[in-house]
Amino acid sequence: MMRLRTLIVLVASVYILWSCLPTNGEVCPSIDIRNNATALALLTNCTVIEGHLKILLMFRTKPEDFRGLSFPKLTMITDYLLLFRVYGLESFSDLFPNLTVIRGNNLFFNYALVVFEMLQLKDLGLHSLMNITRGAVRVEKNPDLCYMATLDWSKVLDSVEDNYIVDNKNARECGDICPGVAKGKTTCQQTTINEHFSERCWNLRHCQRSKYLHLSQLSSSASHLSVSSVFLSLLFSLSLYFCLSL
Repeated sequence: MMRLRTLIVLVASVYILWSCLPTNGEVCPSIDIRNNATALALLTNCTVIEGHLKILLMFRTKPEDFRGLSFPKLTMITDYLLLFRVYGLESFSDLFPNLTVIRGNNLFFNYALVVFEMLQLKDLGLHSLMNITRGAVRVEKNPDLCYMATLDWSKVLDSVEDNYIVDNKNARECGDICPGVAKGKTTCQQTTINEHFSERCWNLRHCQRSKYLHLSQLSSSASHLSVSSVFLSLLFSLSLYFCLSL
């Protein structure tokens, strides 16, 4: 069991370091994509967007227009990500599977992530997103959007006070289920928000990951984990901090 845990942590650490180092992709300038889904091809080779990414005003697109579209090379946006009235898009999970950091160097009215009036959006699905360095989150008027109550934004942002998350689908109507819960196993990290202790996830397939390895977790684990286990946890955390410092 210990060998398996060691292997998993080492592989995860190497993956984080690999994903943050330059690859065959490009550093792209700000990109503004609108009107039709074919324009998303501009993102194909982008590893970092040095600026902002806007995807907006696609009124004739349907869910099938986004099937098979994925931009796994994109790991960082230095300014902000904005999505507005893109019809037919149901999740960002496949579009941006490896987007890890939004730096917020320049903001859109103090926001680093804006999701506004996405009428068919069912979940955000940004399952690799672990850090919004500066700025807040605005998620508003997305009538079908669920899995907002299962997100702990304090794991992504240093402060959540300026977040504006309103007029999305009522959490009671969503019936959000995190990975493993349906089978009686909790696989996602649990945290407390507004005195409610629950699993944290982006959707049915993806748990919410954290940029932090909380010292409280380490201290509570130290009593029953070996020194090697704690070292491996620290290695994983340091790898992630290295990624965020690039």
